[in-house]
Amino acid sequence: MTKRREKPRQELTAAPLELDGIKRRWQPFLERLPEYRMIYEEILFGKK
Repeated sequence: MTKRREKPRQELTAAPLELDGIKRRWQPFLERLPEYRMIYEEILFGKK
């Protein structure tokens, strides 16, 4: 059996103005659901 070669994961980043819009739209949800802030930061900033 041969192993499939994994393709490197492509990093996608938003432009600064797009990031501001994303943060602004997500803010009401994060205020109501603060337990998801860590996931938000992982998605938006690529933190692990």
